[in-house]
Amino acid sequence: MNQFYRTTASVDELKTFYAYLLGQRGWKAERIGRIVPLGLEFSKDGHHLSITIESRPGPTSVTITLRH
Repeated sequence: MNQFYRTTASVDELKTFYAYLLGQRGWKAERIGRIVPLGLEFSKDGHHLSITIESRPGPTSVTITLRH
C-alpha cells in the first residue's frame, strides 16, 4: 500500500510527528535517515512501514509505504 501527499509542514515537524505517533501505537523505529529525502522506517507485528519525506521549494512531499 502506498500513500502520497504534500504538506506545508517542515521535515523536522513531520519527523517528530511520525516518530511520536507511531511510537505511541507500538511501532518500533528501525532507521532514521539523515539526508534528503529523509527516510523513516518502522516495524510492528511483521509489518514494515517506510516514510519518505522530500523537502523542495514549495510543499514538502511525503510518501508512506506499508509492506507485510
